[in-house]
Amino acid sequence: GVSMQELFDRNGAKAEEGLYGAWEDNLALEALGDKVPVRFAFTTVFTDQRLLPTDDPLYEKPGDIYFDQVQNSGLDPATPILVLHESADGAWLFVKDGISSGWVKRGDIAFSDKSAWLKRVTGKDTAVIVSPRASIYLDGSMTTPAAEARMGSRFVLKRVRRDFVEVVYPLRHADGTARFVSAFIAPEDIIQGSLPYTARVVIRQAFKLLGAPYGWGDMNGGQDCSRFIQMVFATMGLELPRNSGEQGRAGLSLAEFNSDTGLRERSMRISGDGLGALT
Repeated sequence: GVSMQELFDRNGAKAEEGLYGAWEDNLALEALGDKVPVRFAFTTVFTDQRLLPTDDPLYEKPGDIYFDQVQNSGLDPATPILVLHESADGAWLFVKDGISSGWVKRGDIAFSDKSAWLKRVTGKDTAVIVSPRASIYLDGSMTTPAAEARMGSRFVLKRVRRDFVEVVYPLRHADGTARFVSAFIAPEDIIQGSLPYTARVVIRQAFKLLGAPYGWGDMNGGQDCSRFIQMVFATMGLELPRNSGEQGRAGLSLAEFNSDTGLRERSMRISGDGLGALT
């Protein structure tokens, strides 16, 4: 996370203590009690997840604009999130999704009741984006674009037709609540359920992202190395942690042995390079 190390602002100047102090005040930590009320919501657009409630960047070196140290991750549209806190100015919300937590802009999310939220999280009838990036439309003729979603994004499925896949999509009311509507995605960009978990599928999905723009912490809607791995395995229904260190420790050991032939027991686990490692 962001620390009081020597960092630089967008103008190349050293970040002063006053800047950190203003951000600390906006954290509104004094408003936190012994128990934190949980609110349920969805992202309605792609949104940055920040380590502090600010758009202002911090860089390790002056002009190092591609590595904003305040950037944590990016959330695709229709991601279910838990809202745990809000900034003093009310413009930012501290949220937790399935793989990370941080600050997002209030205007990029819509609040939902718990039952609708759980239906999205626990529902079995879902579809997943398998293209590097897919357009989401608000009409079956696919002429009214709503947003774009990256590989691995998952939606509640309504129906599959030859010309489109219809999914549930959250739009934001003026009062900040979610209105669930039908949205439409080209059938070549999305499949019902998940892809089979095989080495061939892992490699095929990985090579689909060849040439996709890099983005540290998902900056500018791109993806970094660990998000790349997470996106590939998400198409197979496997939710990996957000950073590479945790990804390397994820998964269960699979014992492979044959008592008749006396083969040596081996174990395999998912590793940070996404292709698996035999130990």
